[in-house]
Amino acid sequence: MSATLDNEPVAVGDKVFDVCYGPGTVEELLVEDRFRVSFSLNRFVVFNGDGIAARFPRRTLYWHDPVVAAPMKSDEHWGVLASICRSISDNIRTLRTGG
Repeated sequence: MSATLDNEPVAVGDKVFDVCYGPGTVEELLVEDRFRVSFSLNRFVVFNGDGIAARFPRRTLYWHDPVVAAPMKSDEHWGVLASICRSISDNIRTLRTGG
């Protein structure tokens, strides 16, 4: 069996981060691009390759904590920071893929 997250292969033992449950570890690969992650307090959640669990309608699972800066109240300041972060992320992805 195999699974992916953000087009990267998922393996048993991989460390991931869920915005609801915090840090976790991939415990088992399942069928249909699904995998089981363990969190603290003996909590286990199954995710699909889009980082979505059946319990939540949106993605919550990532390779790392996706929040690198707390959002600012000002829409203008937040817009500037978000634009800069997206630009940096796009540039890194382009370098990584050789595009």
